Amino acid sequence: MIDVSVKIHDKFSIEFKVGVNVDYPNSGNYAVNTWVFVPKSLDINSVTYTKQQFYTDVKTHIRLITPRFILGNIAAEDSVPYQNLRNAFENLGQMVTAENIAEYEYQIKMFSAIVKSALRDAVKHIANARPQDVEYLSSEFLNKVKFINLQYENLKKIINIPTVSEDMVNCYSYGEEFIVSMSIAYLGKLSDELKQKRESDFTKIETSVIETIEYLVDHKRRKGYLEVEKDNTSVNDNMVFRQGVLKKYVESGLFLDAETRRDGVWVEQIYYSLAAGLAMLFATIVSFSFQRKFGSLTMPLFVALILSYMLKDRIKELMRYYFAHRLGKKYFDNKTTISIKDKVIGSIREGFDFITENHLPEEVRNIRNKSHLVDVQYRISNDRILLYRKLIHIDSEQLALSTPYFVNGLNDITRLNLISFTRQMDNPDVWLRVVDDGKLSGLFARKMYYINIVMQFNGDGNIEYKRFRVGLNRDGIAEINEVK
Repeated sequence: MIDVSVKIHDKFSIEFKVGVNVDYPNSGNYAVNTWVFVPKSLDINSVTYTKQQFYTDVKTHIRLITPRFILGNIAAEDSVPYQNLRNAFENLGQMVTAENIAEYEYQIKMFSAIVKSALRDAVKHIANARPQDVEYLSSEFLNKVKFINLQYENLKKIINIPTVSEDMVNCYSYGEEFIVSMSIAYLGKLSDELKQKRESDFTKIETSVIETIEYLVDHKRRKGYLEVEKDNTSVNDNMVFRQGVLKKYVESGLFLDAETRRDGVWVEQIYYSLAAGLAMLFATIVSFSFQRKFGSLTMPLFVALILSYMLKDRIKELMRYYFAHRLGKKYFDNKTTISIKDKVIGSIREGFDFITENHLPEEVRNIRNKSHLVDVQYRISNDRILLYRKLIHIDSEQLALSTPYFVNGLNDITRLNLISFTRQMDNPDVWLRVVDDGKLSGLFARKMYYINIVMQFNGDGNIEYKRFRVGLNRDGIAEINEVK
């Protein structure tokens, strides 16, 4: 099963997060094909936008799907995440070895990531709950948040011994600061959700939320962690930076090792060798034929040899171009091997090409042609079509052996930067005239361009399609919407 979400990542980038669920114990191949339809006026083609530019604009991360635990299951002494974490602390306290250090840091990262996901799911559950259940669920949420933070804090005494270095204690602090910060963040989200539920009075529970936030903020200050200060821009900037660093540190326990190299190199060399051989065959046949007819060391033979070698080089380059074109359609550009702790668990192959309308699958053509009214002018005949292909292979047996947690699968996160698409765009603002109360005035409207994206997901014998419409101009991406 494949899940996908698309969002605006920053001013000029969109992010595709494709979740590939693993069917244990079977290994599987999953294909993700993405067609990008770009208006011809933007002058994006194989000459102005090369493979190298595309792969410069694409950034890919591969990470495990965070193991799912509900908050109530984490907030218990015998919970699996807490027991794994505590065991890692105790093993490090008993003997400081490279293996115990690695496991200790890994469990801190995993526990922190699991808590973050559980907090998010719990707040979402409360937001969707019936009004009569909100107060009870919120009260339980507050108790569990306090318990988990206290639970983690109590682990400090296990490693507060001379044999555990300051660097190892700092790892503990990174996890604690991240968990407290995420707790405060999701308590803030809960407060926002309670304020939106105007049909009921949640004043009491909102007061409890604020008290819990104050308790956690005080905890951060006692430990020397940065916290928001109303009139201190420098501290607030540093806190935002530090939270970003902590997020990357925690999520590094989920990100996989990836080694990328060109795909099909040996096959490519074989094709190129064939091209050189065919060119040489042509030159040899011409040489032998003229020598047989005119004899050796004659002027016709001399001219024929020069012409044959000139044509030989042209034939060689033409054959190389032909084979390279054929190779690109059949094979992929790059292959990324993904692994956990030096264990290979799968691979991802990717390829990029410009294609013509004639090479579009019929289903993709039909999906693209279901246009918005404002989008009628941008039909396929007015588009340049980019095709980005991915083939994902997962060895579920190796994945299960690589982590003590049950992992549903992988998240393949791809960010596509569209700044190259904006170079030929007009000014982002257009001046319009309007009559208002009998007077002529003017206003600015945005000059928008629309890029259509059709994605095909092929896995477990099922094929699904999704279409997205990206609105952007010289100022950046304004919107991205799924077209049903």
